Amino acid sequence: MTNHSPHSKQVYLDHSATSPLDPEVWNAMEPYFSDSFGNASTLYSLGRKARTAMEKAREQVASLIGAQPTEIYFTSGGTESDNIAIKGASRHLKNKGNHIITSSIEHPAVLETCKHLEKEGFRVTFLPVNEEGIVSLRDLKDAITPETILITVMHANNEIGTIQPIKEIGALAREKGIYFHTDAVQSVGKIPVNVGDMNVDLLSISAHKLYGPKGVGVLYIRRGVQIDPLFHGGGHERGMRPGTENIPGIVGLGKACQIAEENLDHNQEYITQLRDHLIKGVLEAVDDVQLNGHPLKRLPGNAHFSFKKVRGEPLTFLMDAQGVEVSTGSACSTKKVEPSHVLRAMGLDGEAANGSLRVTLGKENTPEDVDLAIKNIKLAVEKLRTPASVQGMTEIVPIERYNALFAPEKSFKTFTPPSTPGLTPGDDEIVVDEQVNLIINEKFRRSFSISPDALEDFTRGYLLGEGLVTTINGIKKIKINSLDINVEIDLTDFDIKDLVVGSDCFGGWRRKIETINRVESEFTLSPDDIFQAIDELRDEARVWQNTGGTHVAGLVYQDKFITREDVSRHVAADKVIGAAALAKVDFSQSFMVYSGRMPADMMIKLARVGIPIIASNAAPTSSGYSVAFKAGITMIGFLRGSRFNIYTNPQRVSLE
Repeated sequence: MTNHSPHSKQVYLDHSATSPLDPEVWNAMEPYFSDSFGNASTLYSLGRKARTAMEKAREQVASLIGAQPTEIYFTSGGTESDNIAIKGASRHLKNKGNHIITSSIEHPAVLETCKHLEKEGFRVTFLPVNEEGIVSLRDLKDAITPETILITVMHANNEIGTIQPIKEIGALAREKGIYFHTDAVQSVGKIPVNVGDMNVDLLSISAHKLYGPKGVGVLYIRRGVQIDPLFHGGGHERGMRPGTENIPGIVGLGKACQIAEENLDHNQEYITQLRDHLIKGVLEAVDDVQLNGHPLKRLPGNAHFSFKKVRGEPLTFLMDAQGVEVSTGSACSTKKVEPSHVLRAMGLDGEAANGSLRVTLGKENTPEDVDLAIKNIKLAVEKLRTPASVQGMTEIVPIERYNALFAPEKSFKTFTPPSTPGLTPGDDEIVVDEQVNLIINEKFRRSFSISPDALEDFTRGYLLGEGLVTTINGIKKIKINSLDINVEIDLTDFDIKDLVVGSDCFGGWRRKIETINRVESEFTLSPDDIFQAIDELRDEARVWQNTGGTHVAGLVYQDKFITREDVSRHVAADKVIGAAALAKVDFSQSFMVYSGRMPADMMIKLARVGIPIIASNAAPTSSGYSVAFKAGITMIGFLRGSRFNIYTNPQRVSLE
């Protein structure tokens, strides 16, 4: 299996995560890795040369943002700049107040810093945003108190690209005598930034977002603004950021700022045209898609979409396999499984938040790159929406495939292995599992590790199979919020004390078994019915075919067939039972086919809903056998070729 489809190169469309190093930037940096390696704090010529280069870079940064060179402090990047600004300002001003205001969609570098300060006794207000991700000035005004000492609101969002009304926020802060910090990591070098016009006191920059090197950034501190340093040492950066300066990185940052300033208008116009073409193309090519963020007040290169019935992670893997590199959101948090806090703050539901894709363009991209992205987004979404790739159940991962190519020598009994069996890089599809929480009547909560699809079917089937309801009419409400299932049921005929934690491997609840329901049904089937159903189960197991990672359950009734797959064998059965109950199937005239072993808890589920027959390619456990016998369930298993075993109640299998 090859690693990618036959594209000559990868098309990089994730510039909000990082940008490629501009060749001119590398040329400026390279001497300071070799001959010009001096320490800027020394007095001899090498040191003086380093100092001169650093001060030139300081001027280049200042020129780009309309600041004075003395207001520029070099750091290791945007996260450090945010930390110094927020912690330094808050701690310096703690005798004046303890209230900080920020937005609910900030980068983790800001949000986590504010949460840390809460532990130090500061009070933080997290402002809401509207459906386009914009902070309300009215909400900000209402949040200000006499204790407010700092406002920190990002210039442009790293996920959706929305640009905040920074000038107006800064003017309000200035009027109230409150320090104002903005994280401008995503905006500097892409759109005009002038610290004077924006009324900011503190501003953060990261070099690698504007074609500079990683590991270097800037904190702008307006003249006259006092903050406490986080570190202490040799007095570098006027005591604000001690430690030997990263001269190659600083030189690279300065050069990147110079290039950005010289080409800002052209790049902004060109990249905006590419972005608009991308957005128009995706919205026209794909059904059930929405653009997230403000349609106009957004960064030139940012396009952020949500697709229904698609999960973002598998979508990015498929795009990568086709030679296009995109992401689901913040590069600092995309390894987390929970939905984007930005999208949830904007009011998007779990499906939209989990089905998001961020495409961010740069100056080196071409219209052909955009056309390729549109084409492959369409193809990837269509593939993920087909039954062969059930939404949310699989993802693509890199693998090394072992090819043991044995060659026959003189007979088929003797094989000679190759001298160097090969490992071939490639991609493979694996099954997705998530932790799903079931909350009953806002009181009882359990977590399940399951495949995150068909959650309503799971809920109905689980409640029926565990005896918490006797019919689906006992379920008053099911509300799914991302991976939380809130259900309201009628418990008037059910003793709460009987709700106990069971031993099911997926951690579900089980009601104490006082008596086992006996299934009374005269339903019969033939061996041909059994073999046909098992064959159909294999054919319908699309995710299992692609991954080998799921259990499969099916229910046969009136020549119809319902199948569901899940990483949990119990949940696969629950989902089938729930779907069948919604379809008003007469369970007494049906039978279940199943891919896993047949334990006691599975037999109890069948007895509760009244399914008279189960057939599996596996065998029962001893406790499963006992329950099936007592419940009157016909248990068929160990199907191999044209044979099978009937373990209990064989009268329902007609051999005529």
